[in-house]
Amino acid sequence: MGFDAGAISGGLKFDISDYTHAILEAQSISSVFPSMVTTYLEEPLLGFIDTIKEVSKSLLELGFGVSEAQNKTRELAESLGVSVDFLDSWGKAAQRVGGNAAEVAETITHLSHAATIAMQEGGNTAKAFERLGVTLTDSSGHMRPVQSLLEQVADGLHRMGGGAERTGIAMETLGRGGASTLAFLGQGSAEIKKYIGELRSMGLIMSEETAKHAQAFEELWNTVKTAWGGILAKIAEPVRSALMPMLEQLLAWMKDHPAEIKDLIESMAKGIKTALNLVAEVVAFVLKHFDTLMDMLGAAGLVAASLAGAAAVRMLG
Repeated sequence: MGFDAGAISGGLKFDISDYTHAILEAQSISSVFPSMVTTYLEEPLLGFIDTIKEVSKSLLELGFGVSEAQNKTRELAESLGVSVDFLDSWGKAAQRVGGNAAEVAETITHLSHAATIAMQEGGNTAKAFERLGVTLTDSSGHMRPVQSLLEQVADGLHRMGGGAERTGIAMETLGRGGASTLAFLGQGSAEIKKYIGELRSMGLIMSEETAKHAQAFEELWNTVKTAWGGILAKIAEPVRSALMPMLEQLLAWMKDHPAEIKDLIESMAKGIKTALNLVAEVVAFVLKHFDTLMDMLGAAGLVAASLAGAAAVRMLG
């Protein structure tokens, strides 16, 4: 006789609505986090351990991902000769108009190159900077920091408004990608700095201190990996020492018992062949009697439908 918990609880008029709701809710959650929740419901201790493992894994991935991105920004800033704060802030500001830090870095590279050419050779590049109102050198005759040059270029492009001339000057001073940065730099440095101020107030700009922490984290983790590799190597030594005699014995047995090994392989092959033949016979039978099987299934369906209909009539009657 089957055990019908629903019938029993209903007959005794137990109110299990809260319990049922909790079970359904747990099942709903388990459909989203199947392995973790199911394990937790079946084995609370194992579930707790799995939860700790998942949280630890997520935290490590977060730490690695953020540190990797921050280290790339730091290395890129160093190669460009600008501060981490400047590259990160202008890169994030460019995102508001569809740009990114990589485009800003490329713009800085072309700007530095164009400024050097203008100072050494003059020509159209120097005239383009003059048209923007950019002062390339400081009072001592040295080229101004590229951060200052970029701000001046942004102000010059902003003053020019729009048109083909502005696009041409942007390409002359910022390279072929200059036209794509007009939407960003054309705002002018004041507007860009204003938005950067909003980002900074929310703590979204990476500082030099944060960059140093990311570098220290990467160096520490690399040291830990190296140390862990050494520990594993030390652990492997006694393991190898323990396994080698067993492997040597196994190899010696295989050399001394070729007939037994051959018999084992042949027995396995016969078993596999028998299983495949059985499968083939089943498939052949189904294909041969496919129409009959379908008719039987159809008849069974009609019988089930008739029984269900008769039961419904009795209930209504």
